[in-house]
Amino acid sequence: ITKLMKGVYYGGFHEDPSLIIAIVLDTKCWKESKHICGKDRKFEIIEAHECIGIAGLNMIYGAHDLGINSCFLTPSQKDISEILKLKKQDSCQLLIGFGYEKNGAFQKERERRPLSELVSYEYFGGKK
Repeated sequence: ITKLMKGVYYGGFHEDPSLIIAIVLDTKCWKESKHICGKDRKFEIIEAHECIGIAGLNMIYGAHDLGINSCFLTPSQKDISEILKLKKQDSCQLLIGFGYEKNGAFQKERERRPLSELVSYEYFGGKK
């Protein structure tokens, strides 16, 4: 877990999580498939990545429902492939960390733009 955490670009944990789930995509799924919905490979690649995102989000929702903290972790492809000993056709685009927040741990203050800067009630970018 420590090695995995050193190879991620973002993580909400301030120490190693108790559990990490790696969502691994077998690229043969779109390279060799006869997908009936998509007419081109670009669509199939996008759909495959959407599917791993949806699976990850459902894991996070489930963890939240159980009172477990979680966060998305974006791995470095080179590092993650070596650590997990992935096959050449495999790609790990997403890791999910699970654990419990440590009391008193440093928390970066998060800044959010006001909703009024993000929401439009007519056309995108239009004024009310």
